[in-house]
Amino acid sequence: MMNTFLSALVVAVLGHLIAEAIVATPAYAESLDKNVVAMHAKLDEQCRGGSSDDPATQLSCDARLNFEQTLAQIGYCYGSGDRAHATWHKCQ
Repeated sequence: MMNTFLSALVVAVLGHLIAEAIVATPAYAESLDKNVVAMHAKLDEQCRGGSSDDPATQLSCDARLNFEQTLAQIGYCYGSGDRAHATWHKCQ
């Protein structure tokens, strides 16, 4: 029950952020992009740091994947020349 609720919440937040970014000014869209990047970072931390048998960990990992897909859709790429310091950034 909780997983379904949280999954629905993640989908709703992503949909809202994408819709706002589509109609937003460039500065506002950039701010929303940064929020999506920050949310991905938090989910990544929870996914990597959580116990593999904890359903909340799997939920964080699933939500992280959704955010990765959203970031790709809004023109972000992951990586850098230094894999240890790879980050999400606007694609060139």
